[in-house]
Amino acid sequence: MSLVEASKKHEVNRKMFQLLSNSKGTGIYDDDIPFNAKPVNSKIKEINKLLQEAKRGEKEIGVGANLYYGDRLLNKFRITIERAVEDVYVNDVVARYKWNVTTKGKIGQIGKISPEDCIFIDDMMDKYSVPLHDPGTETPPPPPTLEEIETDLSNLKSKVNEIRTR
Repeated sequence: MSLVEASKKHEVNRKMFQLLSNSKGTGIYDDDIPFNAKPVNSKIKEINKLLQEAKRGEKEIGVGANLYYGDRLLNKFRITIERAVEDVYVNDVVARYKWNVTTKGKIGQIGKISPEDCIFIDDMMDKYSVPLHDPGTETPPPPPTLEEIETDLSNLKSKVNEIRTR
């Protein structure tokens, strides 16, 4: 059982933070937690902030700003989609790098997932994974535009909220 699971089970208040390290030392306290450790809605908020930053950069610098933000946005979006599958679609019953399968009080949620929900996630995974893979000698597919990312992010947030309220 992880510390987070144990604290929930025993109703112990906890605070999440991270300790960083670099070439100058270790144990650098950061009040924020790593992106990968954040829940889905927090990830969506962070991507939205990065998206707004990218849009400002595009206005000031031009489309060249997308080169800087593009991979970061796609990668964070893909990670968020994967976490949505774990946390929302399968209700944290099964997760990567988790020692056990936890079903008590959670497995009923899985039956609420529709074929349309699965198609939505499949389409999002295709759209946000393909541009990150090496296309070899083929012409790579164009990455989603900032407007597409904004629309998809909004759709993902809506889908997550819809599934959670079923």
